[in-house]
Amino acid sequence: MDYDFVVDRIRYRIYNYHAIVVEVLDKSGLQHVEIPSFVNGTKVVMINQDVFRCCPELISVKLPTTLEDIGMSAFACCPKLKTVTQDIGGIPLRIENTAFAECESLTTFDADISEIGSGAFSGCKELFSFQTSSFCNKIKGYAFSDCTKLTKIGIKHQGKNVLPIWIDHTAFFNTNLKKVFIGCDINVCGDVSELFPPNAEIYCITDSNANDLGYYGFVTHQFTIR
Repeated sequence: MDYDFVVDRIRYRIYNYHAIVVEVLDKSGLQHVEIPSFVNGTKVVMINQDVFRCCPELISVKLPTTLEDIGMSAFACCPKLKTVTQDIGGIPLRIENTAFAECESLTTFDADISEIGSGAFSGCKELFSFQTSSFCNKIKGYAFSDCTKLTKIGIKHQGKNVLPIWIDHTAFFNTNLKKVFIGCDINVCGDVSELFPPNAEIYCITDSNANDLGYYGFVTHQFTIR
């Protein structure tokens, strides 16, 4: 039988084999959130849509390694949110549409990602660099739109015979990307010429130059954008 369980003002819905974050009971004064991997013996796998939306004082969030999905607008419009982190070894996250939209103070997002939804980080005006994990396979439309300080992004796939990443041509709309590091093939939905700003420098990451570029381990030698 499903039931609710509350820890530190956060309500969790407990199912047979997993738990999800469903509500913050009182957002006032909430500054630092650490979501546990397990609640009442059940692993936490999802944050529901809108749960932390418009938390006025929220500064930092630590995600559990069991988490799989961050719901639509889950952290949108948190004006003071600066850092989102996850310990090494976490399950690659699906970041749903507008999950962190208009988090104007966000500078650090450190977690493995499998998919970035439409507008997921749109309007994050202090975000200056971003690196996708080796598991990321899709970046949807306007994912980083209006991230006006975003100058560097790493599209990093490790290992042999990795699948291409799918990127919508509007993903980086109205950014100031100057350096793009690519370690895999890219399939573009839409006009390829609009994917990156015209003056952006594009680097192919190889196993011979990875260390110099700040990447480690084997990555693909060549890439194509199509």
